[in-house]
Amino acid sequence: MKHLVLLLCLGLLGGVALGQGQGQDDPVQPGKAVFEDSCAQCHRANGEGLPATFPAMVAATRTK
Repeated sequence: MKHLVLLLCLGLLGGVALGQGQGQDDPVQPGKAVFEDSCAQCHRANGEGLPATFPAMVAATRTK
């Protein structure tokens, strides 16, 4: 019985912890962080890229 209560409590606490990440004020923020860390160095911070070297991402349909 103690194990069942412990499992239920852990399950509820885990659900609360997972649910806290869903109420973000800005849903774009995680993607923005990935872009800044992985893409902006080549495609520039504004997404315009460098002609003939790194394509622009501003008008790309995949990034919208």
